[in-house]
Amino acid sequence: MFTRFILPAALAFSLSAAPAQAAAGHPEKTRQCLAVLQSNAPFYDQARACQQLGEIGTSEAVPALAKLLADDRLAAYARSGLEGIGDPSAAAALREALGRVRGAQLAGVINSLGVLRDPAATEALIRLAAEEGPGPVREAWLALGRIATPRAVQVLQQALAGAPETRRPEAAAACLLAAEKLLADGQAETAAVLYDAVRNAPVPASFRAGAVRGAILARPAGGVPLLLEQLHSADRVLRHAALTTIREVPSEALANALHQEIAQAGPELRPQLVKALEDCHNPQSFAVLERLLSDPDAEIRRLALAVLGQIGGAAQAGALLQVLAEERSAQESSLALAGLERMPGGEVEAAIVQALAAAANPGARLRLIRLVEGRGIAASTGVLLQLAAGADAPAAVAALRALKSLARPGDLPALVALARASRSEDLRDAAENAVVGAIGRSGQPGPGGEAVLAEFQQAAAAAEKNSWIRILVTLGHTNALPAIQAALGGADENVAATAAEQLGRWPDPAPIEALLNLAETGAQAGLRQRALRSAIQLATAAAEEGQRPGGTVAGWFQRAAKAGQTAADSRAIISGLGHLKHPASLRQLIPSLEQPELAAEAAVAILQVAPALARQAEAAALLPAALEKIAATAKSPEIRAQAVKITNAMGKNKP
Repeated sequence: MFTRFILPAALAFSLSAAPAQAAAGHPEKTRQCLAVLQSNAPFYDQARACQQLGEIGTSEAVPALAKLLADDRLAAYARSGLEGIGDPSAAAALREALGRVRGAQLAGVINSLGVLRDPAATEALIRLAAEEGPGPVREAWLALGRIATPRAVQVLQQALAGAPETRRPEAAAACLLAAEKLLADGQAETAAVLYDAVRNAPVPASFRAGAVRGAILARPAGGVPLLLEQLHSADRVLRHAALTTIREVPSEALANALHQEIAQAGPELRPQLVKALEDCHNPQSFAVLERLLSDPDAEIRRLALAVLGQIGGAAQAGALLQVLAEERSAQESSLALAGLERMPGGEVEAAIVQALAAAANPGARLRLIRLVEGRGIAASTGVLLQLAAGADAPAAVAALRALKSLARPGDLPALVALARASRSEDLRDAAENAVVGAIGRSGQPGPGGEAVLAEFQQAAAAAEKNSWIRILVTLGHTNALPAIQAALGGADENVAATAAEQLGRWPDPAPIEALLNLAETGAQAGLRQRALRSAIQLATAAAEEGQRPGGTVAGWFQRAAKAGQTAADSRAIISGLGHLKHPASLRQLIPSLEQPELAAEAAVAILQVAPALARQAEAAALLPAALEKIAATAKSPEIRAQAVKITNAMGKNKP
């Protein structure tokens, strides 16, 4: 990163300021503001009136504002108002005040004349700038710099050459202001003379840095030699000034010069020159950067990668792909990837897919898979399917994960075959997700779901059956539900357990009766437990989303409570009841307040449903005692306070 030079604060401020343009007159508002100034109104009102006159006033307001230029408190506001009035009388009033104000007020008036760039004030300002002693010499010089008439420029040049050391920085700042105005006005040659005077003067480096920038900008044709000269300066500030100016004057000639400088620069400057090609380059710059990708200096390689990734296109993709194919550092590989992700166009994507197909290095293969996934290259699915079926297990998993978002409906048969053939948990999981992704994007998930259902019905191995169950449940394929529910009572306990666990993720409560029946009557304790937990999940989802009438859902929770065997079961049921805003939920929760191991969870659940149930007569009759119990016994102060709050609200709402 380049280090920017910093102009002195006074100069930076004055460069950014610009005289305001008076708005169209507003006679009535102007009269109101003038009346405020002529009254005994509070200070704030008078200050605001001055500001408003600068926004809307005309020459009519100038005399009233001029009277305030000597006022200790309102002078600054009056000057602001005069600066905003675009009438010659405002500048005339400020010039007249030069002879009658002193101290801070005089310095302020001088500044305002500079803001207005009043050429008629030049001679008066020259006299003030020549005064000895503690007068406003600095302000006069800066104002002359902003005005920048030929006479002012002549005086400033003399001041810079003859000023004492303590005043030389002020003269330099004024010269820079004048040069900036001259350059903006199209007087580049005169501006260049001033810039040269400052950069060759014995003034602080920050001023010379500003002058270097200006001198380069003032020489459209001859700025390149000067810029290159400053790049070799022993003064680091000047070198950085030249570097930061590169982005303002890019050209074919400068780009070629940078190429030569890079070839011969020292270790301190060379990285900055490489970075500069991002702002100033030509067609030959790409070849320079590509050569630097093999530079012995790691920093240069990284910078070349970063710049090439920013400015390169399809023609440069091959160089970045070559970096990925090699065993480079993680940082260099990341920079190459970032550049390839940024480069637009089908040609780049085609090159990436071709590189992926040819990749022999396992690390490069993984990086390229992530790249095609990140760019969403649909044309890569053929190569990804080949990798998914290959012997490189990490690449196969990565390819399947990419296919989750990239696979097309036509890829479904191949994905199904991969899922069927998967032998490791990672591969199977990735293949299942890829199948779900392909079916989900098909726009017609039914045929895909039927294909998976057929696989499930034909499968013999438990691992394969389980895989199809997970896919079918994720899809929520309605036609598959009877077959999955049938597996709950099948001979294979592994498949039954998977079915019981997965059905808890079904998108609606359709399987809940089968799960509750298994939880109540199943022969295997482990299977009963899985079925119960899935039934509680479905009942909770139904309560949260209102999928079934409240009484029906409450009945499911009641059956689950009877089938439950552990405190964890009871807590899960209590949590689910906390989402069911039905009187039956409250009736089931209240007894748990008497059980120490469940009281805290029950209290939270009751407080969740209480605000909604307080408006129902049946529940409202039960709530006061429950809330009183919570307020008296809950360990948490927050819970107790919430119970009291709800109780009080119920009392206020009674008819």
